[in-house]
Amino acid sequence: MEIEYVQAGDYLIPAIELDDVPTKPLGKYALMRRRHLETNDKVLYTTLQLKGELYSHLEEVDETARRQVNLFIERTLEKEPAPDKTNDPMAWVGCMENLKARAEEIVTRELIFA
Repeated sequence: MEIEYVQAGDYLIPAIELDDVPTKPLGKYALMRRRHLETNDKVLYTTLQLKGELYSHLEEVDETARRQVNLFIERTLEKEPAPDKTNDPMAWVGCMENLKARAEEIVTRELIFA
C-alpha cells in the first residue's frame, strides 16, 4: 500500500481518507471505550483510526458489552429470583437496578477498560 502525501507549506502530510464511519449512533459502552482509548491508550486509538477500524471496533465493543450485561442479568435472575413485580414494584425495580449496576461494573472492568 502506497501512501500519498499533500504539500502543506514546508511539510508533507499523508493524504488519508477514513473509510470507517459510524453506521448508527454510538452507544453508551462504545463512547466509554472511545474515551478510555483516547485518554489511556493513544497508540491503539490512533492505530485503529489510521487503519479505518475505530468505529467498527467501537460498535463491536458496544454490542458485546450489551449482550454480556443482559446475559449476566438473566443468569443471576435464574439463581436469585427478583421480588414479584406486581406485589412489590419498588423492590423489583431496586433489584433490577442493582443487577444492572453489578453487570455493568464487571463488563466495564473486563471489556471497556481492558
